[in-house]
Amino acid sequence: MITFISPAKNMKPITTPYPLSLPTFCAEAQELLDILKQYNDEDIMNIMKVNAKLALQNQARFAQIRFDGNGSAALFSYVGLAFQAMHIETWSDQAIQFAQDHLRILSGFYGVNKPLDSIYPYRLEMQAKGLSQRIDNLYSYWSDALMRELRRDCHDGIYINLASKEYAQAILPYLNHEERCIHIDFQVIKAGKRQTLATHAKMARGAMSAYIMNQQMDTPEQLKSFQANGWCYDEQHSDTNHYVFVKYLTS
Repeated sequence: MITFISPAKNMKPITTPYPLSLPTFCAEAQELLDILKQYNDEDIMNIMKVNAKLALQNQARFAQIRFDGNGSAALFSYVGLAFQAMHIETWSDQAIQFAQDHLRILSGFYGVNKPLDSIYPYRLEMQAKGLSQRIDNLYSYWSDALMRELRRDCHDGIYINLASKEYAQAILPYLNHEERCIHIDFQVIKAGKRQTLATHAKMARGAMSAYIMNQQMDTPEQLKSFQANGWCYDEQHSDTNHYVFVKYLTS
């Protein structure tokens, strides 16, 4: 069973005691890097829809990226609500090693990362368009390569989708009929109204990712016991491949 998640926009390199692996798609990422390094700060602002400060930061980061074992472990490098909610600093060595086999981080730049892949800070969202005359968008650039990589490491054909729609779209169209993907939906209920709130959903995805890895889960049914931070499984609104979790808000 493979769980796949989204990256975060913000990153911070960190040193870890674990031996690092190289990303699978170094050649493809190098091609993207060669394109990105040709941009000036105004190009980056327009293509990535960022302000001048972030454009300059990204330009400096592109110049520093290498494809070697001297980077930072992917799982520890992203700084965002989902990753903060994982509390990775509390994971055991066994949980980290389990994640190396069962958790994948999707990326517009790196394609797919294992938790201990050596990466460098970057910013390139999957929805970026107009990268070059040849690469109109990253969905077409990566095509089915990301799904094929997940499939190579998934021995039972079961996937847990804890990614945002932006990143899940790089995977879901390429599932075959023999495979099963369980989509996880987090909904809050406030004053009787049910809705999805981005902040709560991001944190819940991170907490569930941590739950799966720390408990070393290998069947989807085990996920139904997830109850962190007030979430509980909503059997009435769930089905075989769509698990809904709800949380009641009082304010």
